[in-house]
Amino acid sequence: MNKNLLSDRWKNPYLLLLGIIILSAIPFPIVDHLHKSLSSEIDRSSYLLFHNITEFFSIVVSLSIFGVCWFTYERSKDNHSLFLGTSFLAIGLLDFMHTLAYSGMSDLVTPNSANKSTQFWLVARFFNASIFLASAFIYSKNRHSWLTKANLLLAVLCFVGATFVAIIFFPSYLPATSIDGIGLTQFKKVGEYTIILILSFATIAYWKRWLQTGESVILYYLAAFILCIFGESVLSVYHSVFDEYNVLGHIYKVLSFCIIYKGTFVTSINRPYDQIIETNLKLQEKMLEQERAEEKILQSLREKETLIRELYHRTKNTLQIVRSMIVLQAADFPTNEELQVVVKKTEDRIQAISLVHQMLYATQDLSRISVKQYINQLFSLILDSFAVPKGKVTLNEDVEDRFFLIDTIIPIGLILNELITNSLKYAFPRERNGIINISLSQGGPQQNFSLHYSDNGIGFPEDFDFRNQYTLGLKLVYGIGELQMQGRVVINNDKGFNFLLEFPDNLYRARV
Repeated sequence: MNKNLLSDRWKNPYLLLLGIIILSAIPFPIVDHLHKSLSSEIDRSSYLLFHNITEFFSIVVSLSIFGVCWFTYERSKDNHSLFLGTSFLAIGLLDFMHTLAYSGMSDLVTPNSANKSTQFWLVARFFNASIFLASAFIYSKNRHSWLTKANLLLAVLCFVGATFVAIIFFPSYLPATSIDGIGLTQFKKVGEYTIILILSFATIAYWKRWLQTGESVILYYLAAFILCIFGESVLSVYHSVFDEYNVLGHIYKVLSFCIIYKGTFVTSINRPYDQIIETNLKLQEKMLEQERAEEKILQSLREKETLIRELYHRTKNTLQIVRSMIVLQAADFPTNEELQVVVKKTEDRIQAISLVHQMLYATQDLSRISVKQYINQLFSLILDSFAVPKGKVTLNEDVEDRFFLIDTIIPIGLILNELITNSLKYAFPRERNGIINISLSQGGPQQNFSLHYSDNGIGFPEDFDFRNQYTLGLKLVYGIGELQMQGRVVINNDKGFNFLLEFPDNLYRARV
């Protein structure tokens, strides 16, 4: 988002920079004409006021650049802005010394002079240009051991302190930059040309960086460098610190600093927020994609659920058809009692399986049903099947309300169907009322399930061997309990009929 910030405002950055160059060049002939037309310097008191206003404005901008880059670094982690911003602390302090050392101001420790203030100016501009050039090779995410806040601050303060001591206390060791009555020295002019050359190199370096990265914020720096070059060009030809060229040079400086402040503000303040906005937009887009994907998945699940419910419904109907066909076929042999018994048992077994599919069709979970609800419904169906009078046989169930997979509930249903059927047929003769007890719990070291079944019927003879019987019912009970459910079956004849099935919890896994 930030990458095309300026490109969105100005469609052609080349025209933008060309326009800045043209606008910066226009004041030159105007000031030159004024300088030739006016035979005297600008009033010193008026110029001093102008100079102080522009310099203090530049100082405030420099310190603002430092503050913005310094205090937002923890969030932005922009090493380029940190390097440039900390350097502007030195520029602001040097400009402050230049302002206080200006001719006409109260003495700064030693007598003020044009040479003294110009020396501070030249050092500040040389440092400024060098920093611009160096910063072109420092990128936002560069990691250097020396590029830390503490190191940069220490280097800046040491440089500013050394400059202050050298110019204030050892001026004789430094080359003169301005001589009263003569104007700028050759050293000052060469120094300005050197600064212009460094700024030109910085402009070229940033131009190449812009072509490589496309970072639109670089256009701010390029515009500022152009203004700095024009400003230094003006200040290399003035004759007095109070003439028109000096005024124009300070105006260029103020404008360039404002543009640099804008650039650092964009990178340190706006860019993190732009990145947050861009990230939020991407997150919103991903969320929309995820919502669309979830909707497709939900639609697919709904279709799958509908299909599975239809499958359960058809399975139940198919079982009922098979059951009806068996009953119809058996009706052709009404006198064959043995056949009628087999058909009745088969019918009950089919009904036990069909009940599972009926309950699955009616529940939200397509793979599990409540074992408690299933046992109660199965018991009622078997009572209705045998036309047992109401109240003659009651169910006393103590079943934990658990949900079992279809693979587990069908074997349990087949076993209970055999047990309940046998109790109704043999345990309660004549008018004897009966009680059937069914319980299901989980416990023990291995957390196995225990299915208990008992009745208070007449029971079996004491010498009755359940395991060695050849009836299909008992074979089903033992076969399902021990082989299919990998459990342990225990049957005894103590005070009626007692049955125990222990089976593991991890027999099957859900498939839907």
